[in-house]
Amino acid sequence: MAPSDGTTFRLFIDTDNGSFGDDGTARGVEVARILREAAAKIEIEGDAWNWYHTLLDVNGNDVGRAAFKRRNDGWPHDG
Repeated sequence: MAPSDGTTFRLFIDTDNGSFGDDGTARGVEVARILREAAAKIEIEGDAWNWYHTLLDVNGNDVGRAAFKRRNDGWPHDG
């Protein structure tokens, strides 16, 4: 087993806008779509994301971030 380099994968999505609908089903559909898009990029780019990747809803609005970061690097929603 390779030694850990202290890297974590962090993700947050703000679901407080119209793209996520008014019920749990619609919210889940949009979150799943965003996660599939992020997963596809990770498969292509690996952990080469040195900075935050902006997550967009179906309307193109900025709704979150995803990143491979070192454990002690800052994160917008820490603390």
